[in-house]
Amino acid sequence: MASLSEAEKEKLFPLGITNSVATELHEFVQTCLGRSVLEVDGYQGLKDVALCFACYESSATGMPVTLDDVESCSIEVYQGELNRLWGIE
Repeated sequence: MASLSEAEKEKLFPLGITNSVATELHEFVQTCLGRSVLEVDGYQGLKDVALCFACYESSATGMPVTLDDVESCSIEVYQGELNRLWGIE
């Protein structure tokens, strides 16, 4: 913190918030109010989650799984079990 300028501190820790969850919530609220733009949009978030789920699907199937497989729902062994549990089908 000591090496950061005041502008850097405000960007990384708005209003002095140092809790990472609170910082994310602050960014979300500021975006909803039209005062900011999210650092990561929904499309990138989907890609990030698909990467994790490709690993889970690969483990469940014992085969390589691509991001396209996950995003298109063509392989849903791991996710299918969760969908059934939650009644999403």
